[in-house]
Amino acid sequence: MLATAGRASLLAPLLFLALVFGQEGQQPAAFISVLKNVVDEVAIEGKPFPLEYTIRNLGTLPARVIIREGSNLAGLSLSKDSGNWTIVKNNVLPQSTTTARLMIVAETERVIPASRAQVEYSYTTSTGEEITRKGHSSASKPVVVYNYDEYRKTFRDYTREYTLFTLGTAIPVLLPLGVWLVLSASAADTTKLKSK
Repeated sequence: MLATAGRASLLAPLLFLALVFGQEGQQPAAFISVLKNVVDEVAIEGKPFPLEYTIRNLGTLPARVIIREGSNLAGLSLSKDSGNWTIVKNNVLPQSTTTARLMIVAETERVIPASRAQVEYSYTTSTGEEITRKGHSSASKPVVVYNYDEYRKTFRDYTREYTLFTLGTAIPVLLPLGVWLVLSASAADTTKLKSK
């Protein structure tokens, strides 16, 4: 039973690709996938952090892609240079990948849950028909928002612990090495004196 499930999981991507790229005679189309990614899983309240979107067109026609985020990130604001909650990419070429970013600001300490963006894309067929499709991006990871003082304390504690760990592991290595160097230098001097 387990071997059959394993084979089925291996065949699933191939079946997906066959459905996307289709059989002979199927009309060319755009097929968009959007991967939503959190660049940093830790943020500091009041400071901007990026959400990154990797947009892939796996189809054979160029597409116009619109990504909307507003309702998914309630209680957050955009940084001043980010514009609005909508990203528009007008000409995502076939078999290409592009990226876009939103700079988000969390005003209070909290955990921002994983979320998906709304994705809408449209393309024009060879007959001139405008086709629009809707879906969602992949889910991002949760982001922990710290207040600045707590973040500094955590960073300071981590730095102190890492330094103590490094010193604690270096002493048992460096002490025998130092003793060996002193003894080998002493032995070399003794050998020189005996040879004279």
